[in-house]
Amino acid sequence: MQLIAVDIGNTAIKVVVQTEAANGRWCDQYVYRNSDPIQLDLPIAPAFWSICSVNHASLERLRRWILDHRPGDRIHLISEADITIRTNVESRKQVGCDRLIGAWMALNLSDNEGPLVLVDAGTAVTIDCVNEFGVFEGGLIFPGATVSLAQMSQAAEALPEYKGTDALSKIGNLERLAFGQDTEQAMLLGVYKAQLTSMQSIASSLVDQYDQDCTVYATGGGGLALEKYLPRNWKVVPDLVLRGVRVIGSKLLGRVTT
Repeated sequence: MQLIAVDIGNTAIKVVVQTEAANGRWCDQYVYRNSDPIQLDLPIAPAFWSICSVNHASLERLRRWILDHRPGDRIHLISEADITIRTNVESRKQVGCDRLIGAWMALNLSDNEGPLVLVDAGTAVTIDCVNEFGVFEGGLIFPGATVSLAQMSQAAEALPEYKGTDALSKIGNLERLAFGQDTEQAMLLGVYKAQLTSMQSIASSLVDQYDQDCTVYATGGGGLALEKYLPRNWKVVPDLVLRGVRVIGSKLLGRVTT
């Protein structure tokens, strides 16, 4: 049975497929916006879907597509019970599976040694901590670049409107300008500098609370757009949550097929 791992965010859906015919290699990957039609060219063999979702509407739309097009497949929505990282929070269910998966995967990449700080820049920016004992302690959340631009556009009639990943691509192409020379440049540069400064400042303050070396990981579409401006000692890992969904899905599939 093939494994299909899915990370459903608030802006985009990422899908990656692993098949037995490819000797376990990940051979296909799809990325599409939540509003786009679902068009997945998948192998005929039955599949096990391992899904992490933070967007209910997009999850239900994908569920219906699977039921309509692939009724023999099995669907598993990852819950906090599937994620083995220990936590020091009031309620694991209120943290968000994407944050727990990202922290768990980052801890795996660190050979289960903390402390570490994870910066995930997407629709929202989450900055989370895992202490020296490998325990998830929580973190902070603030608006990402696309949300910040949309809020300004909605609140101020004279400002241009930006939607989706178009703004991220524009921000990612900015040079280190001191200031914008028109309204568009000023908006993009302001959001870029505010997000970059916030990420660096908050991550640095969290690192300073530990008495030993602390690794900072960065992931998410917003983080990748700013990658060349991030501190050199940060470890940038694309699709960290999706990687975690794949690993968890592989373990769950192993239980299903044995």
